[in-house]
Amino acid sequence: MVIGAFTGSLLFIISDDSSGHWRKAGLFIISFLGGLLCAQWAANLLSLALPSTIAVNPAMASIIAAASVVRLLQKLTSEPDTLLDFIRSFRGKK
Repeated sequence: MVIGAFTGSLLFIISDDSSGHWRKAGLFIISFLGGLLCAQWAANLLSLALPSTIAVNPAMASIIAAASVVRLLQKLTSEPDTLLDFIRSFRGKK
């Protein structure tokens, strides 16, 4: 899974067009840790989406998890109102 998370993080950083080196380093670390921590979850999600004849390896799923975690984080932070509305939806309406 470590190699998969590293690969997913590297692919994400190569495809990201942000300007700062520190920003890219930070996103790489978040992506790598996200790939490690979410690999099994991503494998379970993929196994639900794919036919039962296809076996999903957590190491392969960690590549997808590594890239997806940071994309989701970037999306939520680029639109703070969306994130606040999402959080408020769990609190209920007053």
